[in-house]
Amino acid sequence: MTLSATGEDGHEVAVPVKTVLRHGWTVLADGRIHADLPYDPRLGPTTEPGDDEH
Repeated sequence: MTLSATGEDGHEVAVPVKTVLRHGWTVLADGRIHADLPYDPRLGPTTEPGDDEH
């Protein structure tokens, strides 16, 4: 299962659930989940290798 997160460019990006659980999250008023995650401008959200989902 993956969740979406908003990247620095304002677009939503997929993020592994394990990463969100590790970093914590906030439910926004519109029901979206916000998580403050490490983000590389070229690669997108950076995750631990064990979090990757296929």
